[in-house]
Amino acid sequence: MFLTGVRIQGFRGLGDVQFSLLPKTVLIGENNAGKTSVLDAIRLALRSTPAKRVSPADEFDFALTPVPTNQFSVALSFDSTKEHPWPDECIQQLDGVALVDEAGNYHIRLRYVGTRSDGQIEERWDFLNQIDEILKPRDPVETLRRRLQSFVPLYQLEAVRDAGDQFSSRNSLWSSLLKGANIPETERLGLEVD
Repeated sequence: MFLTGVRIQGFRGLGDVQFSLLPKTVLIGENNAGKTSVLDAIRLALRSTPAKRVSPADEFDFALTPVPTNQFSVALSFDSTKEHPWPDECIQQLDGVALVDEAGNYHIRLRYVGTRSDGQIEERWDFLNQIDEILKPRDPVETLRRRLQSFVPLYQLEAVRDAGDQFSSRNSLWSSLLKGANIPETERLGLEVD
């Protein structure tokens, strides 16, 4: 399952940004162009909700220009294709939010909204249909979000001068990435830097 589309509105310096993703996508831009903001917005939308409801969103996540806002949203699209079908287990566990089209492809749309009111930040996640109507699935949204997260692992490698540090067998992020990707041992050894 791949993240195929992103729309971010009112988040930091991103007024209204929408783009599609391929299975391998690289963000390139000058400093302060918004690359980190895009990644942080996706991470906020896909993260687990803390048990104590401590919000990782803060006042600096709300756009100040062109008009200050008290709400931001991040909408994520996941689409199957004939080249990249979803496993039956995924479709079954996400019943009610994995919608099928006429061509037999499945689609999931998840929207995360942060709203600031009286010094507090409220968060809300909704699954949407193709025309942005909120779905009312049988299972709780939190349960469906956790299931979705199990099919969409999120990894972020930091930009560093020596990429060998990131791809070393001693790096905990690299080892969890390889484990989650189910790469065969022989290929894994070829990818690692000693």
